Amino acid sequence: MKNILKCAFAVAMIAGCNAASAQSPSSSEAILQRLDAIDKRNAKLESENAALRDRVRVLEQGHGNAAADARRLGPGPARAQPRDGTKEATSAMAMMPKSTGPAYKAPPAVAAAYSWTGFYVGANAGGAIGDRQWSDPTLAPPELGSHKMTGWLGGFQAGYNWQTGHLVLGAEGTYQFSDLRGDHQNVTVAALGPPLALPQFGTSTDRFSTRIDGIATLAGRIGFASDSLDRTLFYAKGGAAYASGSAAQATNAGVLFFGGGAAPQVITFTGTRTVTDDRWGWMAGLGLEQGLTENWSAKIEYDYLDFGTKSLRLTGAGCLASGGLQACGPATSSFDVRQNAQLLMLGINYRFNNGPAVAKY
Repeated sequence: MKNILKCAFAVAMIAGCNAASAQSPSSSEAILQRLDAIDKRNAKLESENAALRDRVRVLEQGHGNAAADARRLGPGPARAQPRDGTKEATSAMAMMPKSTGPAYKAPPAVAAAYSWTGFYVGANAGGAIGDRQWSDPTLAPPELGSHKMTGWLGGFQAGYNWQTGHLVLGAEGTYQFSDLRGDHQNVTVAALGPPLALPQFGTSTDRFSTRIDGIATLAGRIGFASDSLDRTLFYAKGGAAYASGSAAQATNAGVLFFGGGAAPQVITFTGTRTVTDDRWGWMAGLGLEQGLTENWSAKIEYDYLDFGTKSLRLTGAGCLASGGLQACGPATSSFDVRQNAQLLMLGINYRFNNGPAVAKY
């Protein structure tokens, strides 16, 4: 197409030149010079066109190789091509050697520390053993023997714990219904002297008995909480103690009189006296508590309760008898009684509003 245009243009120029040749011989020379310049320009354009065709052929060959590689590797996830020239940077990063060092590992899972903070209520059950020592200050010696009290107990407790680090501070109140019983027998033999004028000899057999039907404590607690994984609390406690109960005395006594040539005379006494025995004392204990869940825990506890010595005045009735005659009336007796008790209990607690857990690695 370009050659046809070139020929037409040349014909037109020749015709114009022929028309003008009659006017001036120099005009034909100018036309020939123009034709030479046009040929040179066309040759330059042809060279540039050939170079462009070579570049297009190279680009088409590159696209063909890329398509062949894609078919060989198979289909892959579609990826959006960046517009800012980061494709080359990404390829350069992919060509970098991989690190041979140890892979970074995330920190281990965080374990929440078990918290003992909060109000709690619970129940308990167990056994107890106690000791009662009786004495009469008017006698010499004053000791009238002692007995053990044993039995079951069961009740409830309520309290509050506050934890800071491994230290656990708190307060707790308990009440146990109980049935502790014990008794012993004491025999007193005495030769009676003045002011009685006649020689005499007396014996008294007394059975002393005790029952405790309730025990209460109000104490402070201090404990050490172990690692959060085993949820164990070791604690000690101390405070006030209270016991409610009763005491009784059953007596069978006799006095034998001699003298005056008459047959010996026997005077007997039988009677029973009782008293309500409620008393305060102090207590100390040790325990171990194990967390079962975030709110439930179980414990075992030992307590020692000391109620000191208390003077008791027992009241009741008794009868004197001699020679077929009998007279009955009120009877009283007084004693000093010392009491203590030891408790061993199992318990379970439910804790409300436990405090925030502290994260530990």
